[in-house]
Amino acid sequence: MVTLNREMKEEKIMSTMQEQANTLFDSLREEGSMNMFGAAPVAEEMLCVTKQEARGLLAEWMETFAERHA
Repeated sequence: MVTLNREMKEEKIMSTMQEQANTLFDSLREEGSMNMFGAAPVAEEMLCVTKQEARGLLAEWMETFAERHA
């Protein structure tokens, strides 16, 4: 039970983090000031995440872009 609650909390945190990253990446894309393949370091700094986490957030943003902007 405790493990399930912890997993649910972690999933909610990651969902919220992805939403914040999606907003950040959408803004960067709209500005057109950078190639989005280079956006992970911006997320790393602005969202206070590791390089690996930032890359994962960017990959998820790229994979879900079309369905979120349909």
